[in-house]
Amino acid sequence: MSTATRKRRRGKSRPRKKSAATAPSTARSPDGGGNAAASSTGGLVAVIGAGPSGLVAAKTLLENGFGVAVFEAGAQIGGTFRYKSYDGGRLVSSCLLTAFSDFRMRDCDADHPSIPQYLRYLEAYCDAFGLWSKIRFHSAVSLIERSVAAPGSYTVHVESTS
Repeated sequence: MSTATRKRRRGKSRPRKKSAATAPSTARSPDGGGNAAASSTGGLVAVIGAGPSGLVAAKTLLENGFGVAVFEAGAQIGGTFRYKSYDGGRLVSSCLLTAFSDFRMRDCDADHPSIPQYLRYLEAYCDAFGLWSKIRFHSAVSLIERSVAAPGSYTVHVESTS
C-alpha cells in the first residue's frame, strides 16, 4: 500500500497544529517550546506512545543514560487499555504475569486485573520511575525523517491533538 493510500485511509477529522522535534539533540512540544536537554550519551530518543511498551521503553532508556521524549496523542497514559477497552473489561493475563518484573502490582484483588486497576498500576509506574515529566500529551507523531542538518539524527514531526 502506498503512503498516499495510507494517509487517505486515516481520515483526519479536524486540522491539527504542526511542529517538529529533532532527535537526538532536541525535542519540542507541539507549541514549539519545551526543549528537552540531551543526555550525557548525547542522545535524545523519541518514544511514540505512552502505553505499557512506551513507558517501559522510556524507563529503560533513562536508566541507560539517554534523554527521552514520549509523544502521546491522547490526554492520558495507557494506550489501548485506556482508549480502546470495553466497559467492565479485565486483562486476560494474571496480575503476576502482567506486572513488569521490576515493579509488581500491589492492589490486584483478583487473578485478572480490571482495566481501571491496570491503568492505576501504569500511573504508579510513572510515579515510581519519574516518567511524567518526559511525556508530551496531545502530541501525535505524524512523520519521522532523517535530518539533513544533523547527520545521524532524525526530525520528528508532531501534530497537536488538543
